[in-house]
Amino acid sequence: MDIPLSGTSVDDSVSEAMNRAVLAASTGMSSPTFRAAHRVQDVGEDVGLSGCLELLVGYRHPVHRYKHWTVRCTLKDATAFLADHIDEDQGNGLDLFIASEDFSHIWITSHDGEAYRLK
Repeated sequence: MDIPLSGTSVDDSVSEAMNRAVLAASTGMSSPTFRAAHRVQDVGEDVGLSGCLELLVGYRHPVHRYKHWTVRCTLKDATAFLADHIDEDQGNGLDLFIASEDFSHIWITSHDGEAYRLK
């Protein structure tokens, strides 16, 4: 599958670790941080992410698992990708996970163009 984000593909173990970290962080989905939608630009301004040399960005197709992908990339590449593929005003986006490599900072975006900080 072609991945529209420049970066290094990661193996399945990293992708699964990211899935587990997102699931663990989202178990408190009723928390005020999760309920509050953020602007996608907030991802690039997150102090925790801005200190990272590389991020993990993963796409999860809502139906077809074979279309999933996860890459390791720079914050600059990730924010450019978000700007190109997410239109909050029109309600269009992608189901993405964005995380620091140690999973201490995790964001998700939805296909509705919303962004949520999980931790």
